[in-house]
Amino acid sequence: LSAMILFFYAFALMPLAEVVAIAFSAPLFITALSVPLLGERVGPRRWAAVVVGFVGVLVILRPGTELFQPIATLPLLASVFLALSMIQVRKLTRTETNLALMTYVTAAGVLLTAGFLPFGWIWPAAMDWPLIVGMGIVGGGAQYLLTQAFRHAPAALIAPLEYSGIIWAGLLGYWLFGELPDVWVFIGSAIVIASGLYILHRETRLSGLRHKPEQT
Repeated sequence: LSAMILFFYAFALMPLAEVVAIAFSAPLFITALSVPLLGERVGPRRWAAVVVGFVGVLVILRPGTELFQPIATLPLLASVFLALSMIQVRKLTRTETNLALMTYVTAAGVLLTAGFLPFGWIWPAAMDWPLIVGMGIVGGGAQYLLTQAFRHAPAALIAPLEYSGIIWAGLLGYWLFGELPDVWVFIGSAIVIASGLYILHRETRLSGLRHKPEQT
C-alpha cells in the first residue's frame, strides 16, 4: 500500500517513463533482499549485476547535480516497499492461494485508505469511471499473474522479466502526454535493464545446471 501511494504521487509529479525507469530498481532490491529474507543464493556475478544496476539508477537520478529532483526519491522509496511486498508474497504463496493473497491486499487497502475519505474525497466524473474500472481490472489481472509467477519460480528469476514495462511506459508517455525522457534516463534505463537481463541469464543457467540429470 505504501508503494502504491508513493507511485501515485510520483506519477502525478514526474514524467511517466522516468517514474517507471526508477521503479525498475525494485527487481534489484528483490534480488538483494531475497538472500537475507528468503534464504535464496545469489552468486558474486549477480551481486555485481545488482551493483551495476544501482549505478544505472544513479544515472537516472543524477544526485549532486542541478538536474537532480528530490521528488525522484519517491519512486525509489516505493521500489523498496514493492520489493519487500513481493518477497512477502513469495513467502505467503507456500501456504496461501492466489485468490486469498489478492483478497488480503485489496481488503487491507480498502480499510487503510477509508480513513482518508472525509479529508479529500472528490466524486469522480462520469467520464472517469470507465478508466477507473479498467484500471482495476488491469491491475487485478497483473497482480494475479505476478503472484502466480512468484509461486512457481525464484524471486531472482522473475524480477528481471518485468523490465519490458519500461518500453511500454516510454511509448505511452510519449503518445498520451507528449513526454520525451532526456538522454540520461535512456542511458540509466539501459544500464538497469542490462543488469537485470544478466541476472536472468545467470539464474537460468544455474537453474539448468541444478536440474541437469546426473550422467550414469
